Amino acid sequence: MVESWDEFKKIHEQFALGHLDTETPNPMTWGLGSLVQTDIVAARDKLVAVDLKMLNELPQWQTKTQELGVEVAATLKNGGRIFLAGCGATGRLSLSLEALWRFEKNTEQVVAFMAGGDTALIRAIERFEDYPELGARQLRELGFTKNDLLIASTEGGETPFVIGAAMAAAEIGGKCWFNFCNQAAQLTRLSRCRTILNDDRVKKISLSLGPQALSGSTRMQASSALMLVASMALWYGDQAGVQLKKWCEDLKLDLINTSSAQWADLAALEADIIRAQKCVTYLAPANFSICVLTDTTERGPTFSMTPFEHYYDPNDKPSYNYMAVETAKNALDGFVKILGRMPRTLDWPELGGRANDERLNGFILTLDHLKERKIETHMMKLTVGSEGMALELDGTIASTAAQSGSLLYRHLLLKMLLNTHSTLLMGRLGRYQSNVMTWVRASNFKLIDRALRYATFLLEEKKIKVDQNALGAKLFEYIPISKLDEPLVIKLVDHFSR
Repeated sequence: MVESWDEFKKIHEQFALGHLDTETPNPMTWGLGSLVQTDIVAARDKLVAVDLKMLNELPQWQTKTQELGVEVAATLKNGGRIFLAGCGATGRLSLSLEALWRFEKNTEQVVAFMAGGDTALIRAIERFEDYPELGARQLRELGFTKNDLLIASTEGGETPFVIGAAMAAAEIGGKCWFNFCNQAAQLTRLSRCRTILNDDRVKKISLSLGPQALSGSTRMQASSALMLVASMALWYGDQAGVQLKKWCEDLKLDLINTSSAQWADLAALEADIIRAQKCVTYLAPANFSICVLTDTTERGPTFSMTPFEHYYDPNDKPSYNYMAVETAKNALDGFVKILGRMPRTLDWPELGGRANDERLNGFILTLDHLKERKIETHMMKLTVGSEGMALELDGTIASTAAQSGSLLYRHLLLKMLLNTHSTLLMGRLGRYQSNVMTWVRASNFKLIDRALRYATFLLEEKKIKVDQNALGAKLFEYIPISKLDEPLVIKLVDHFSR
């Protein structure tokens, strides 16, 4: 375990990712942090424009998506299973696709896992994704065989956990696709990436779609693109390429037709409630709950929002964002409804109970539990109708039409709308500057590098040059004592600005 700057320096080169497109500030949203304070409607339009650009460009990969679809269909026809793997946002999209498959198809031929097991859906296991052997171990424990196919998704293309899972699938003799959102040439300076990119047993899709709307926030366009490609292959087989183009066109139409004024008002209202130290709890139907849960929990690592509190941890402060599954009777029932199956947790001795059943069941996502939470709560209700969907908070409504009644389609549309919504409200709360994540939580090697880069960038804007050793040493001094709801990058900048 790396616990000091001197230790991290030895491996920093392999986690220095500032050259990747997904980590680069997007010129389309430069100045977003200021704009969202003065003209939230215009800020939303900028964010939507980046989604539209992604949907315009994604059909370039129709042929590769169809190739993946053909192999998926053949695997399913021959009785094999499709495994989906990822970390963070890609882990959550993997679990989402398994849940949607179970809801719509009612079969068990799709198996998804994320770094840290299902407990990480709520709160990540720190630094778990930094180790390839853990990805391989989870895949093997789930029983992957030579008759199966793995779709390994990693937004940047460099996540060690996902690479480990993909390489293990190849060693077992099953089929493996490794999908990511950067140019392959950008990844070759990293030894772990060279290994997998040069392995002919693993097929690849490089969705080089450019920077994210918020710098490094790959929960946005990168994970949406990866989810679209994987879902088209799963649901449509040898028609996946044709359907990819159609779905991109339909999603563009629905995004264009949403009212920016409605959604901007909703984000501003939610930000005002949180600023007053009150909670907004999202209430979702069971078959949409994993989509809502994903966006609300991802606000933790991206913006250092206090994560969902654990019922049995007296030190946890109530979260300003929460969610409840409409029909859930208790903690376990909530997760069964979210996942479409019994949870799969990790009871590995070395994790010290951080990822097991007991830990997961301390997150109680039920309506009844809301009465026990020690914080004033406002309800954000998701309603799904024949024509579309709507969110309502204290009488303020934001809605969208939907070109399709498909559960999968509506999840993809809702995902993009929620990503934009939460980015707007976090901007209103001052959780980023320009389009740089100043509140990012340094919970793994990639995010430690990101915190260092963003601090350096903001210091240089102030014409302050800081020795990287001094900056790194101070960051590692802060990490063990930093609070969950604290701007670590700003803290670094303030220290060296004195």
